[in-house]
Amino acid sequence: MNQSASQLLEQIAQAFAHRRRPEKVTPPEHPDTDIYEDAERLSGRDWATMTCKEWDDIYTGFFGLNAEAHGYFLPGIMSSQVRENEPDIMLTHSLLMNFEMASDTSLWRDGQRDKWSLLNVSEIEAIQGWVLWLSAREPKDEQDLLERVHASLEKLKQLNRDTELDIV
Repeated sequence: MNQSASQLLEQIAQAFAHRRRPEKVTPPEHPDTDIYEDAERLSGRDWATMTCKEWDDIYTGFFGLNAEAHGYFLPGIMSSQVRENEPDIMLTHSLLMNFEMASDTSLWRDGQRDKWSLLNVSEIEAIQGWVLWLSAREPKDEQDLLERVHASLEKLKQLNRDTELDIV
């Protein structure tokens, strides 16, 4: 079912409403790289006010976030894209590639277990809504990826249910 932009924005906001702004946004020990410097630029920010331009300016920083900050800022990426009707920001493809691997625990790199296992069912469903929103706006050559991502998220939803990691 395709939902309106306002319905999707509401779904995202409700799904992630329990998340609080983290005090620390990066892991306690991390290399001194641009990824973590960009991640630190998110400290103190409100995900609901972020724009696509801001995400483009620090897109690598999203991958340097700790699990708590990842869950807090994820709705900001999706919401800014829907709000601005901008499906094609630099972060989108990388994020989709990460979501494609989310259901296969053998592919999880350091830190991903914490990030993926903290997503609850309503959050995953909001992400799936965003993927459907993207699929209506992305070129045909991206459709296979979007279908794989949607399926992977469905598996992650089941995995999180089965392992009782759902924090609803």
